[in-house]
Amino acid sequence: MKPQQMRKYNPGFLTDAELVDTFCVRQVEFESVLDTLRGCTGSANQPQIVIGPRGSGKTTLLLRVAAEVRRDSALSARFFPVLFAEESYEVSSAGEFWLECLSQLADQAPTRPDVPDLHRTVEAARGDMDDRSLADRCLGAVLDFAEREDKRVVLFVENLNMLFRDMADPDAGWRLRKVLQTEPRIVLIASATNRFDEMDHPDRAFYDMFRVCFLRRLDTAECAALWERVSGKKVEEWTIRSLEILTGGSPRLVAIVARFGAARSFRNLMDELLDLVDDHSEYFKSHLEALPPQERRVYLALADLWKPATTREIAERCRLGTSKCSAQLKRLMDRGVVEIRGGTARRKEYYLKERLYNIYYLLRRRRGHAPLVEALVRFMQSRYGPKEIIAISAQMRCELHDCETPQRAMFRTALEKLATKGLHAREEAEDEALFNRGMSLFHEGRLDEAFCVLERLGRRFGASDEASLTRAVAATLTNQIGVFCESNQPVDALSVCNRLLDHLDSGTPGYEQYVASLLVNKGTVLAKLDQTPEAMEVWEEVERRFGANDEPSLQDPVAIALANRGATLRERGSKEAITVLDEVVRRFGGADHLPLRAQVARALVDRGVANLRLNRMQEAMADWDDVVHRYASDSDPPVLQPLASALGNKAFVLDVLQRGPEVVAVCDEMIRRFGSSDVLALQDRVRHALVLKGEALSRMDRPKEALSAFTDALRRSEENGEADIRKWRHQALVGQARIRLRAREYEAVIETISRVLDDGYPKIPGVLWRAYAARAEAAFSTGDSLTGDHDTKELLALLMDLPSPQYGIVLAVMNLSAHTGPEKMIHLIEASTASDYLLPLAIALRQELGISPRVAIEVEEVAKDLRRDLAQIRRSRQVPTP
Repeated sequence: MKPQQMRKYNPGFLTDAELVDTFCVRQVEFESVLDTLRGCTGSANQPQIVIGPRGSGKTTLLLRVAAEVRRDSALSARFFPVLFAEESYEVSSAGEFWLECLSQLADQAPTRPDVPDLHRTVEAARGDMDDRSLADRCLGAVLDFAEREDKRVVLFVENLNMLFRDMADPDAGWRLRKVLQTEPRIVLIASATNRFDEMDHPDRAFYDMFRVCFLRRLDTAECAALWERVSGKKVEEWTIRSLEILTGGSPRLVAIVARFGAARSFRNLMDELLDLVDDHSEYFKSHLEALPPQERRVYLALADLWKPATTREIAERCRLGTSKCSAQLKRLMDRGVVEIRGGTARRKEYYLKERLYNIYYLLRRRRGHAPLVEALVRFMQSRYGPKEIIAISAQMRCELHDCETPQRAMFRTALEKLATKGLHAREEAEDEALFNRGMSLFHEGRLDEAFCVLERLGRRFGASDEASLTRAVAATLTNQIGVFCESNQPVDALSVCNRLLDHLDSGTPGYEQYVASLLVNKGTVLAKLDQTPEAMEVWEEVERRFGANDEPSLQDPVAIALANRGATLRERGSKEAITVLDEVVRRFGGADHLPLRAQVARALVDRGVANLRLNRMQEAMADWDDVVHRYASDSDPPVLQPLASALGNKAFVLDVLQRGPEVVAVCDEMIRRFGSSDVLALQDRVRHALVLKGEALSRMDRPKEALSAFTDALRRSEENGEADIRKWRHQALVGQARIRLRAREYEAVIETISRVLDDGYPKIPGVLWRAYAARAEAAFSTGDSLTGDHDTKELLALLMDLPSPQYGIVLAVMNLSAHTGPEKMIHLIEASTASDYLLPLAIALRQELGISPRVAIEVEEVAKDLRRDLAQIRRSRQVPTP
C-alpha cells in the first residue's frame, strides 16, 4: 500500500489532538475501559481485552484510551502507556514479548541525561539467547522504569489472539499471566478479532482472566455520526441506513465511503460505487494478498457465493477437501474476517464480515453475482435515498419547465434587434404594426406565422439605401436562424449564421450588435447540435469581445451569452454554473432595459435549479423567491416566463417534499397571476399548477377541493390535443381516479384510468405507473383478477424502463400484494424483468410466508426493512398478517 494510503486509513498516524477530535463513536466502550483502568489501584490490576472484527475500531479505541492517559493529568500521574506495534510478527516467545515491550518503551519514553538509555539496554538484551534470561532482563528494565517514574506501565497490545496463536513457546501465556497477577506495575489492555482458545478453555493460560469489551457493529445513528465527522456533511437516517447495510456497520468501511462521498450526493455516491471500489482497489487488494494462499482461496470462494454457506458448499467452490476448508475457515475466523451466520451446531453457515470487500470482489469480477449487486444498489437508491433532492433531481429534466430556452431567447433577441436597429430608419406606423404583430405571434408560439410577418417587414426595407438594406437583410436572416432552430433545422441555421458572420464580421462600424447577436445564436445552434464545447467557446468569445462595452445594444447579447453558458454548466452539473449565473445578476441586476431584466430573471431561475442539484435547497428557494420579489409587478412577456418558472419550480419542489399547504399557496399564486393569460406557455403553467394543487389537496385529505382543482385542469385541457397539454389532462384524470379509489368507487376508477390508458399519446412514466397501480387495485377489489394481474405486470415492467426507479412503484407493488397475497406476487415479480431489482421484496414476501431462503445478508437486511413497510401498509389498510 502507498504511504499516503497507509496514513489515510491507519489511526496510528494521528496525533493525540486528531484522535480526540475524530473520535465520535464507541464512547460507551471508551468510558468503560477508562473506568476499569482508573480502578487499577491495588496489588494486582484487571487486564482488559477489546474484541471485534477487523475494521471495527479496536485500534482507534486503544489509541484513544492511550491518548487520554497522556492528556488527563490524573491519569498521566499514575500511568504510562506503551503501545505495541499493530502486528508484532517477530514475537514468538515470552522473552521476545518483553523485548518488544522494552523496545517500544525506549521509543516512547522521554529521554533524560540522568536515567539509563533504554535503547542501549535493548541492544544489549538482543544478544541474550536464553529466553528466560531475556524475559527477566527486559521485564526488569521495564519495572525499573515504572519504579523511577512512580507509574504503572500500561501495555496496549493488538491482536493478542494471533500473537499467542503463533507463539512457539507453549508456556508463554502462563508466564505472562503470572506477571499480570503478581506485578502491580504492569497493566494489560489488549485487542483481539474474536474470542480464542487461550481465553475459553479452563486449562489455558488466559481463562477467566480478562474483562472483555465487545465491539458490536455500529447502528444507524452511530454510522450517521461517523459519516458526519469524516465527510463534514449531515445525512438523513434513511440514507445512512443503506450505507450501514453495505458496510455492515464497520467503522473503517463507513469512513472509507464517507471520504469518498464527501463531495457527492447520495445518488452520485451509489451510482459511483464501482468508482469507489476502483479508487480503493489497492487498499482492498492489499488485505486479500496478505492472506496465505489457501486462506485466500477459501475467502474468495465464500465471497463468490455471496450468501451464508456451509463448509461443504465452500469446499466445492474452492475445490478443497472439507477438512482442509474447515481448518482455513477457522483461521479466517481467528483473523476476524469470517463469521458464523446461521445454520446448526453440526452444519454451520459462514459469511464474510467485511461486506464491502465482498462487493469489491463481485464488482471487480464483473460476472456471476455482479448484476445482482448492481440491482441491489439501484434498489437501495430508491428505498433509502434522500426524499428531497433525489426525487426532485430524478424528475427535474422531464417535468420541470425551465425558463425560456436558449433557442427562444435567441429568437426573441433577433426580433428585438430587428425592432431597435431596423425600424429607426423607417418609423412608419405600418412597420411598427407589422413588428408588434410578429412579436405577438412569436410569444403565442405561432412561429411560422411570425416568420412570415417579419419576413414581409424585412422586404419593406429593400427600398431603402444600401446600409439600411444590409441591416434589414441581417435582421431578417437572424430571425430566420431562430425559425430554423424552432423548426428543428439546426444545420440550416448554422449555415445561415456562418454566412452572415462572414459578411458582417469585418470590423466595419455599425454592425457590432449584429455580430454579437449572431455569435450568441451560433452558440445556441451548436448546443442544439450537441457540440457543447464549441458552443461554450462561442459564448465566451461574446463576453471577451463585447463584455466591456456599455452600449445597451451589446449588453443584451453579452447577458444572453453569460446566461446561456450558466444554463449549460448547470445542465452538466458543474459548480461553475453558480459563478457564471452570479455574474449575470451582479452585472445586470439593476438594469431597467427589458431584455436585461429578462436575462437576470432567467439567470436567477437557473441558479435556483443549479443550487438544488448541489443539494442547497434553501438557496434554490431563495433564488426563486428573488425572481418573484423583483418582478412581482412586471407585465412584460419576456419577464413573465421566468417569473412563472420560478413559481412553478418552487411548487414542484414543495410538492415532492409533500409540504401541502405551501404547495397550494404557490399554485394559487400562479393561477391568480396567469390564469387568464392567453400566452400558451403560461396557460401550460397554470394547468401544471392545478394538477399539483389537486395532488397536494388529495394528500391533505381534502378530496372535494382536490377534485375541483383536477376538474379545472381538465376544463383548460379538453379542447386541445397538443401533446404537452394532454399530459396534464392525463395527470388530472389519474388524480381524480386515485381520490375515487379511496372512496371505493371502483367502477369509476376503472373507467377513468381506461380513458388515460386507451389514449394513443405516449404517457409520462410517472402518470403511467400510477394509472396501472390504481386500476389494478380497483380491478382486484371488484374481483377482476385478469385485469389486476395484467396491470400489475405492466407496473413491474415499467420499473426497468425508468432512468431512475421510484420507490413509489415498489410501495404500489407491496400494496397490491395485499390483494394478490404474497405467493402470487412473488410469482409475478420473478416472472418480470424487474426480478433482480425486486429481489429484496421477493425475499420479504417469502419471509411473510415463513420461508427464510439463504441470501446475501445485505439483501436480507433490506428485506427486513421492507417487512416494516409491509406492516405499515397492512395497518393503514387494516389487512391481517398472512
